Amino acid sequence: MALFDASDLVTRTLNLINRPDADEAFTRTTTNDVLYQYVSDGQRRICELLAWQVPEVSYEPPTQLISSDNGLTYGFGTDSDGNPILPLGQIELRGDGPKGLPILPGNDWDDTTLVYLLDTNASTGYPVIRWPGQRTRTFANGLWCRYVKPTLQITSSSSPVTLKPFLCRELIPYQAAVSCATQLDMDPGPYQSQFDARWYEILAILKTQKHGAGLAAFPNTSGVWWKRGVY
Repeated sequence: MALFDASDLVTRTLNLINRPDADEAFTRTTTNDVLYQYVSDGQRRICELLAWQVPEVSYEPPTQLISSDNGLTYGFGTDSDGNPILPLGQIELRGDGPKGLPILPGNDWDDTTLVYLLDTNASTGYPVIRWPGQRTRTFANGLWCRYVKPTLQITSSSSPVTLKPFLCRELIPYQAAVSCATQLDMDPGPYQSQFDARWYEILAILKTQKHGAGLAAFPNTSGVWWKRGVY
């Protein structure tokens, strides 16, 4: 059992709520299958919170988007569970390669394809990239995107835990314990309080990781005031 793998997360959740392993309260078909569902739901919620607050810490590597209608729309595909991928939080879109020029969001009345729209395919319900005015746009080296990908389902001890970054997996048992307590008619408040306290600490850590990003960089200068202008 590795740190924060599926089995470890279930064990930590059981320890929090002081229940035995293979508890009938959390078993429907296979041992602890309900508990694994709560762990999976907790992982998904934390992923969504990260996408809302600090999406860049959970970004996927650049992924090429595929068009099946000659550039009218570009889709994100499905994950290994077979579910449509809904990019969470702010996305980074680039044309003609992962290092191409950024493409920013726009409006449907914009008279250009230099901006994009993010909406839903009416027939499939899957998210797609479109261009204003139902225009088409193709790329010699593809359309590429960085985004927060929803986590995969955790259904058993062999399921991978896909929440990123790794540090945030510590939060999953607290969120799962809230669901467990609700099912057992226990007070979920203590577990929610534990989640909240640790969430704000971790969020502060993640928000300061990129302190100074975007500031102008000047060679051979110092940030201390008494050396500014001295070369």
